[in-house]
Amino acid sequence: EAVEICKLRLFLKLAAQVEPDSTHKNFGIEPLPDIDFNIRAGNTLVGYATAEEVRKCMTQFGDGQMRLGVDDELNSYSRFVEKVEQAAEAFVLFRRMQTEGRMESSDFAAAKMQLRERLANLEAQLNRYLATDYGIEVDEASVGNPKSAFRMWLRSHQPFHWFVEFFGILTAGGFDVVIGNPPYVEYSKVRSDYTLPAHYTTLPCGNIYTCIVERSFALAERIGRIGLIVPLSLVCTSRTEELREVIYGYASWISSYDMRPSSLFEGVAQRLSILIGQKQERNESPLFTGGYRRWSAEERPVLIPLTQYVRHEVRFPKAPVPKLGAAIEGRVLPKISAPSLEVYSRDNGPVMYIHRIVRYFVKALDFVPVFRDGRGKTGKSDDYKEFHFVPSEQPQIAALLSSTLFYWFWRSHSDGFHCGYNDVLRLPFRPVQDADCRKALARLLAKLMKELRDTSALKKIKTKAGKITYQEFHPGATKPILDDIDAVLAEHYGFAEEELDFIVNYDIKYRLGRDAGEEE
Repeated sequence: EAVEICKLRLFLKLAAQVEPDSTHKNFGIEPLPDIDFNIRAGNTLVGYATAEEVRKCMTQFGDGQMRLGVDDELNSYSRFVEKVEQAAEAFVLFRRMQTEGRMESSDFAAAKMQLRERLANLEAQLNRYLATDYGIEVDEASVGNPKSAFRMWLRSHQPFHWFVEFFGILTAGGFDVVIGNPPYVEYSKVRSDYTLPAHYTTLPCGNIYTCIVERSFALAERIGRIGLIVPLSLVCTSRTEELREVIYGYASWISSYDMRPSSLFEGVAQRLSILIGQKQERNESPLFTGGYRRWSAEERPVLIPLTQYVRHEVRFPKAPVPKLGAAIEGRVLPKISAPSLEVYSRDNGPVMYIHRIVRYFVKALDFVPVFRDGRGKTGKSDDYKEFHFVPSEQPQIAALLSSTLFYWFWRSHSDGFHCGYNDVLRLPFRPVQDADCRKALARLLAKLMKELRDTSALKKIKTKAGKITYQEFHPGATKPILDDIDAVLAEHYGFAEEELDFIVNYDIKYRLGRDAGEEE
């Protein structure tokens, strides 16, 4: 259906370019071109895309074992390519017939039918090879039986062989540009309908959009570009390590976008990234990031033009890609480089409570927030996660986790919503050695905790389990204290004045906006 709509919109666009002239036949509008062979439908991920894939399918099984005794394997591939080349020549002739416009309609229809038959025969041949790799037995009876396993496999998988459908483009090196908005679908949800070939290195990521990114690079020519809108998980989750490994083989520009106040797709609340990639003739694969953007609806026309990119000199396959968007961020990040907080984590000792959801402020508390469940029993909300650190360092760690410095680090390395154990424990931590700085941080932490308590309020909400009472905090009111904490940390890390200014004012438009300070 999408393909048919695409054709219709193209025809309407073509017709709109012509000024109607009632003195001419058909108002001066020439016959529209036949684009059935230019726009195709099929499963992007199932089928043979390149000459190498077709060669392997005719000489090897899916597990890599050699096919033996099947139609003289040494010559089957070359004969197949000859047939594809003949179909490609027929397509060129068919296109010439359209542009010259001197052909009788009956001859034109006959040429189109012949081209369709050539392509269908080639497709059928590849389908048989592919079905064999899926463990499907193929013979003449199964081909003709609509209820056979082979025919059912065809209906469920809808294989699309790029090598045949776009032979001229693929043999010339690939597409100049590949663009799209791939489906964000967990593989587990479609696996009962169709399974993907094991050759995708991104299959362990668990979402089919990662395989489409991988295939897009495979379809692009040697210096071709791709442009895809993908979930934020591309840069911020451990499960997409394999996808990042693929991307790091090419030049890449990745800009990321929050979903509040506005989202890339109006009415769709999802955090997304725009990936622009380019194959390289030389062994260069630079990585650039364009920040993690928030914006209001009225800013949409200038959102992309105002995106700034920062070049990364290192790769992060097993860690999140820092979503930096300004050169100053690239100077701050190395200054806080140190072993992660995980080194200072313990199984017991003094407890710190950190709220698992962050919007504009991280709530890191050294006391248990008030919480009473539906039966009136006092306890701890599951929304607060417990952390234990080396007792001697815990006051400094608590101050750091409350700071805007950590808020910036968290936003640039996380999904911008959850603050889980990994998000906290990956924070670099260098113990504060200066006695005056340690005292200042301890004093500011005590002041911060008191301010949070004093400005909090008890709220009640109705749930299925009954009425819950919880302590709601207004951290926006504590921003002056946080600024003082960041000033002490800036001295500790050796920040320049402009770097401290950047941290203090990071995301301030939204942090101190209309809903700043509300419980998150």
